[in-house]
Amino acid sequence: WLLLAGSLLGAEHTTDSLDEVRKQLAAEKAVLLDVREPVEWQEGHLRQATSLPLSRLRKGIDHAELKKLLPEGKILYAHCFAGVRCL
Repeated sequence: WLLLAGSLLGAEHTTDSLDEVRKQLAAEKAVLLDVREPVEWQEGHLRQATSLPLSRLRKGIDHAELKKLLPEGKILYAHCFAGVRCL
C-alpha cells in the first residue's frame, strides 16, 4: 500500500473526456474506483464502479486484495463526491 500511495502523490484529475472514460471501461482497459464511504455508496453509485472507501485504504489493505481490485496494466479512474478524496 505504501508503494501505491507514493506513486499516487502526483496524481491529478483526468483530462479524458466522459466518452473516453466510457470507452476504456467498456473495453475493460480501465477500472472505476469509488472511494466514498459505504453509506454514500448505498445511497447510489455508478454501475461499473468498485467500492473501496478511502477510510479502508488509510487503515491498510492486504496486497493481494488490492491487486485484485486494481489489476496491473489498467487505467485507474477514481471518483468521490467532490473530487478531493479520489486524488
